[in-house]
Amino acid sequence: MFQKHKEFILYAIIGVTGVSIDFALFYVLHNFFSVPALLANIISVSGGIINNFILNTLFNFKKKDKIAVRFASFFTIGIVGMLLSNFILIFFNYLMRLDATLVKIFSIPVVVVIQFILNKKISFRDF
Repeated sequence: MFQKHKEFILYAIIGVTGVSIDFALFYVLHNFFSVPALLANIISVSGGIINNFILNTLFNFKKKDKIAVRFASFFTIGIVGMLLSNFILIFFNYLMRLDATLVKIFSIPVVVVIQFILNKKISFRDF
């Protein structure tokens, strides 16, 4: 079973490190430095994207050609995920008045699944 889903499992494990960086940055920026939720989210997501690209490139998909193109597509897909995350934050935090930290936690799985599918098909495809 591991071999069949190896890429997704490694993506998920790597994703945990990215999510950890993303969430920690978001939490510190928003709760300790009073950075507005959307700005904190932009900064924190960017940190997670960069971490995940490096680790997925080296340990998961092992694609070392066309690194600039791969990074651009990976980062673009990450931005799409960030926009989705921001939309979720706007809707549930700003409009529904739910806690921003809880909204952030619940938005992560949705974004991760969408990004895995897009990154596998676009960023780490064979050229």
